[in-house]
Amino acid sequence: MKGFFMAMLIVMVTGPMAAGAQDTVKTSDGRIFTKVEVEAHFEGGDKAWSQYLQDNLNASVPVKKRAPAGSYTVVVKFIVNTDGRVDSVRAETDHGYGMEKEVIRIISNTPRWIPAQADGRPVRAYRRQPVTFQIERAG
Repeated sequence: MKGFFMAMLIVMVTGPMAAGAQDTVKTSDGRIFTKVEVEAHFEGGDKAWSQYLQDNLNASVPVKKRAPAGSYTVVVKFIVNTDGRVDSVRAETDHGYGMEKEVIRIISNTPRWIPAQADGRPVRAYRRQPVTFQIERAG
């Protein structure tokens, strides 16, 4: 008899990417802040962000792609722009089984955020988001 698998989604909300000694990173399209006075945040705060992820991520993606049982933490890095749009969404992990692609999809489609602030004005800033898929053998 074939084993039956189920997936559970565990969302951990964290702060912005660690910046090291720099306050900004120079990119071809301007400065992106890694240290800010007020972090970029999802409307409604961490609880609303976690709920958005849980409501919109398809946790069964790795099961459908036959990922083995286990715990897989996907980490995605993205930029919140001064107008609250999210862009430059990239995975920092590579577990496969469609997990990174699914997290990138949902973060790319997020509603606008409240931008970070530095020196009292909105700035572009990095965020990182871990999402853990827990795949278990049922029954």
